[in-house]
Amino acid sequence: MLFNIFWLLVAMAFFWFGFIFWQYSNSPLRDFTVRVKGDDPENSTLDEETTKIIEDIQEDIGGYVTAANETMKVRFRIGAYGFLVSGLAALAGMFLG
Repeated sequence: MLFNIFWLLVAMAFFWFGFIFWQYSNSPLRDFTVRVKGDDPENSTLDEETTKIIEDIQEDIGGYVTAANETMKVRFRIGAYGFLVSGLAALAGMFLG
């Protein structure tokens, strides 16, 4: 009886971690925005070259953030599936033990 309670607690812990990892997979990093201190976006005084550099930087970092978000999403979901399988194995151990 005590052995079954142990396996049930282990299975619940694995399922909880799987749920947490699934939640992590749905929370991406925020988008990157370049902020120019002291500059009013509506009355921009930046020259064309500086504006182009800022847009290029924002595009490059935005692409990196997008790639990082996709990678983290896949990794957290793989972890969640792993915890789900572990929880099911713990339940199987409870019934087989």
